[in-house]
Amino acid sequence: MRRSTRHLSLTELGESYLPRCREIVETTEALKRNAASQSKRPSGRLRVSAAGLHARRICDFRTVLVASPAFLHAHGRPEILDDLLNLPCLIDTVPRHGGRWPFLGGKTVKGPVMINDGEIIRDLTIAGLGIAYLPGILVKDDIKRGVLCELLTEVASETHGVYAVFPPRDYINPAARTFAQAIAEAFA
Repeated sequence: MRRSTRHLSLTELGESYLPRCREIVETTEALKRNAASQSKRPSGRLRVSAAGLHARRICDFRTVLVASPAFLHAHGRPEILDDLLNLPCLIDTVPRHGGRWPFLGGKTVKGPVMINDGEIIRDLTIAGLGIAYLPGILVKDDIKRGVLCELLTEVASETHGVYAVFPPRDYINPAARTFAQAIAEAFA
Protein backbone atom coordinates (compact mmCIF):
# COMPACT_ATOMS: atom_id res chain seq x y z
CA MET A 1 0.00 0.00 0.00
CA ARG A 2 1.05 3.60 -0.60
CA ARG A 3 0.43 5.83 2.35
CA SER A 4 0.76 9.55 2.78
CA THR A 5 -0.57 11.87 5.44
CA ARG A 6 -3.74 12.47 3.41
CA HIS A 7 -4.11 9.47 1.17
CA LEU A 8 -4.04 5.68 1.24
CA SER A 9 -3.95 3.66 -2.02
CA LEU A 10 -2.96 0.28 -3.35
CA THR A 11 0.29 -0.31 -5.16
CA GLU A 12 0.27 -2.02 -8.55
CA LEU A 13 1.02 -5.32 -6.80
CA GLY A 14 -1.76 -4.64 -4.28
CA GLU A 15 -4.22 -3.97 -7.12
CA SER A 16 -3.37 -7.36 -8.63
CA TYR A 17 -3.75 -9.15 -5.26
CA LEU A 18 -7.06 -7.51 -4.29
CA PRO A 19 -9.48 -9.65 -6.40
CA ARG A 20 -7.88 -12.88 -5.18
CA CYS A 21 -7.94 -11.68 -1.56
CA ARG A 22 -11.65 -10.83 -1.85
CA GLU A 23 -12.29 -14.29 -3.29
CA ILE A 24 -10.43 -15.92 -0.39
CA VAL A 25 -12.38 -13.90 2.19
CA GLU A 26 -15.74 -14.71 0.50
CA THR A 27 -14.86 -18.41 0.32
CA THR A 28 -13.83 -18.43 3.98
CA GLU A 29 -17.07 -16.73 5.02
CA ALA A 30 -19.11 -19.20 2.95
CA LEU A 31 -17.28 -22.11 4.59
CA LYS A 32 -17.98 -20.65 8.04
CA ARG A 33 -21.71 -20.25 7.23
CA ASN A 34 -21.86 -23.80 5.88
CA ALA A 35 -20.11 -25.21 8.94
CA ALA A 36 -22.49 -23.31 11.22
CA SER A 37 -25.53 -24.62 9.37
CA GLN A 38 -24.18 -28.19 9.55
CA SER A 39 -23.49 -28.00 13.26
CA LYS A 40 -25.59 -30.40 15.30
CA ARG A 41 -25.26 -28.23 18.34
CA PRO A 42 -27.30 -25.00 18.24
CA SER A 43 -25.52 -21.86 19.29
CA GLY A 44 -26.25 -18.18 19.55
CA ARG A 45 -28.63 -16.00 21.50
CA LEU A 46 -32.29 -17.00 21.73
CA ARG A 47 -34.95 -14.67 23.06
CA VAL A 48 -38.33 -16.04 24.09
CA SER A 49 -41.34 -13.89 24.79
CA ALA A 50 -44.49 -15.30 26.38
CA ALA A 51 -47.25 -12.77 25.77
CA GLY A 52 -50.05 -14.77 27.44
CA LEU A 53 -52.25 -14.46 24.26
CA HIS A 54 -55.90 -15.54 24.34
CA ALA A 55 -57.20 -17.86 21.58
CA ARG A 56 -60.85 -18.33 20.71
CA ARG A 57 -61.90 -21.35 18.65
CA ILE A 58 -63.89 -20.11 15.66
CA CYS A 59 -64.73 -23.39 13.94
CA ASP A 60 -63.40 -26.75 12.78
CA PHE A 61 -62.75 -27.79 9.22
CA ARG A 62 -61.90 -31.10 7.62
CA THR A 63 -59.39 -31.73 4.90
CA VAL A 64 -60.62 -34.29 2.40
CA LEU A 65 -59.29 -36.33 -0.50
CA VAL A 66 -61.20 -35.64 -3.73
CA ALA A 67 -61.21 -36.41 -7.45
CA SER A 68 -63.59 -35.77 -10.33
CA PRO A 69 -65.85 -38.51 -11.70
CA ALA A 70 -64.03 -38.19 -15.06
CA PHE A 71 -60.67 -38.79 -13.38
CA LEU A 72 -62.02 -41.82 -11.51
CA HIS A 73 -63.51 -43.21 -14.73
CA ALA A 74 -60.15 -42.86 -16.53
CA HIS A 75 -57.84 -44.03 -13.70
CA GLY A 76 -60.01 -46.06 -11.37
CA ARG A 77 -60.98 -45.33 -7.78
CA PRO A 78 -58.20 -45.81 -5.20
CA GLU A 79 -59.11 -48.62 -2.82
CA ILE A 80 -56.21 -48.32 -0.36
CA LEU A 81 -53.87 -45.49 0.60
CA ASP A 82 -50.91 -46.94 -1.31
CA ASP A 83 -52.94 -46.64 -4.54
CA LEU A 84 -52.42 -42.88 -4.26
CA LEU A 85 -48.67 -43.34 -4.79
CA ASN A 86 -49.32 -44.56 -8.35
CA LEU A 87 -51.91 -41.97 -9.36
CA PRO A 88 -51.40 -38.33 -10.42
CA CYS A 89 -51.97 -36.04 -7.45
CA LEU A 90 -52.37 -32.27 -7.39
CA ILE A 91 -50.31 -30.87 -4.55
CA ASP A 92 -51.13 -27.69 -2.67
CA THR A 93 -47.80 -26.47 -1.27
CA VAL A 94 -49.30 -24.09 1.30
CA PRO A 95 -49.93 -26.68 4.02
CA ARG A 96 -46.82 -27.73 5.88
CA HIS A 97 -47.04 -31.28 4.53
CA GLY A 98 -47.06 -30.50 0.76
CA GLY A 99 -46.81 -33.89 -1.00
CA ARG A 100 -46.39 -35.82 2.25
CA TRP A 101 -50.06 -36.16 3.02
CA PRO A 102 -50.37 -36.88 6.76
CA PHE A 103 -52.29 -40.14 6.46
CA LEU A 104 -49.62 -41.74 4.22
CA GLY A 105 -47.10 -42.37 6.99
CA GLY A 106 -44.28 -40.32 5.46
CA LYS A 107 -44.73 -41.51 1.87
CA THR A 108 -44.87 -38.82 -0.82
CA VAL A 109 -47.42 -38.43 -3.60
CA LYS A 110 -46.40 -37.09 -6.99
CA GLY A 111 -48.21 -35.48 -9.84
CA PRO A 112 -48.31 -32.92 -12.59
CA VAL A 113 -48.92 -29.88 -10.37
CA MET A 114 -47.41 -28.38 -7.22
CA ILE A 115 -48.86 -24.94 -6.55
CA ASN A 116 -49.60 -22.76 -3.54
CA ASP A 117 -53.23 -21.98 -4.32
CA GLY A 118 -56.03 -24.24 -3.10
CA GLU A 119 -58.62 -22.74 -5.44
CA ILE A 120 -56.49 -23.47 -8.50
CA ILE A 121 -55.90 -27.01 -7.21
CA ARG A 122 -59.69 -27.34 -6.82
CA ASP A 123 -60.30 -26.15 -10.40
CA LEU A 124 -57.68 -28.56 -11.77
CA THR A 125 -59.23 -31.39 -9.76
CA ILE A 126 -62.67 -30.64 -11.20
CA ALA A 127 -61.05 -30.63 -14.66
CA GLY A 128 -59.92 -34.22 -14.03
CA LEU A 129 -56.15 -33.70 -13.79
CA GLY A 130 -55.63 -35.58 -10.54
CA ILE A 131 -56.49 -36.30 -6.93
CA ALA A 132 -56.26 -33.48 -4.38
CA TYR A 133 -56.22 -33.13 -0.60
CA LEU A 134 -58.12 -29.93 0.17
CA PRO A 135 -60.10 -28.19 2.92
CA GLY A 136 -63.63 -29.55 2.97
CA ILE A 137 -65.06 -26.03 3.12
CA LEU A 138 -63.47 -25.35 -0.28
CA VAL A 139 -64.99 -28.40 -1.98
CA LYS A 140 -68.20 -29.19 -0.04
CA ASP A 141 -70.50 -27.62 -2.65
CA ASP A 142 -68.64 -29.44 -5.45
CA ILE A 143 -69.13 -32.74 -3.63
CA LYS A 144 -72.86 -31.99 -3.17
CA ARG A 145 -73.20 -31.15 -6.89
CA GLY A 146 -71.36 -34.34 -7.86
CA VAL A 147 -68.48 -32.63 -9.70
CA LEU A 148 -66.06 -34.00 -7.08
CA CYS A 149 -66.12 -37.29 -5.17
CA GLU A 150 -64.68 -37.73 -1.69
CA LEU A 151 -62.24 -40.66 -1.51
CA LEU A 152 -61.09 -43.01 1.25
CA THR A 153 -63.24 -41.16 3.79
CA GLU A 154 -62.42 -43.50 6.67
CA VAL A 155 -58.67 -42.98 6.51
CA ALA A 156 -57.91 -39.82 4.53
CA SER A 157 -59.41 -36.87 6.34
CA GLU A 158 -58.28 -34.69 9.22
CA THR A 159 -60.06 -32.12 11.33
CA HIS A 160 -58.34 -28.82 12.11
CA GLY A 161 -59.33 -25.93 14.33
CA VAL A 162 -59.52 -22.31 13.21
CA TYR A 163 -58.71 -19.79 15.95
CA ALA A 164 -58.81 -16.04 16.47
CA VAL A 165 -55.85 -14.99 18.63
CA PHE A 166 -56.08 -11.85 20.76
CA PRO A 167 -53.88 -10.00 23.22
CA PRO A 168 -54.96 -10.19 26.89
CA ARG A 169 -58.66 -9.43 27.33
CA ASP A 170 -58.09 -5.88 28.62
CA TYR A 171 -56.49 -4.87 25.30
CA ILE A 172 -58.81 -6.42 22.71
CA ASN A 173 -59.77 -3.97 19.98
CA PRO A 174 -63.61 -3.82 19.72
CA ALA A 175 -63.40 -4.11 15.92
CA ALA A 176 -61.33 -7.30 16.23
CA ARG A 177 -63.79 -8.73 18.76
CA THR A 178 -66.74 -7.94 16.43
CA PHE A 179 -64.92 -9.47 13.44
CA ALA A 180 -64.15 -12.69 15.33
CA GLN A 181 -67.78 -12.92 16.48
CA ALA A 182 -69.05 -12.45 12.90
CA ILE A 183 -66.68 -15.13 11.57
CA ALA A 184 -67.70 -17.55 14.34
CA GLU A 185 -71.38 -17.02 13.50
CA ALA A 186 -70.76 -17.44 9.77
CA PHE A 187 -69.05 -20.81 10.33
CA ALA A 188 -71.41 -22.02 13.08
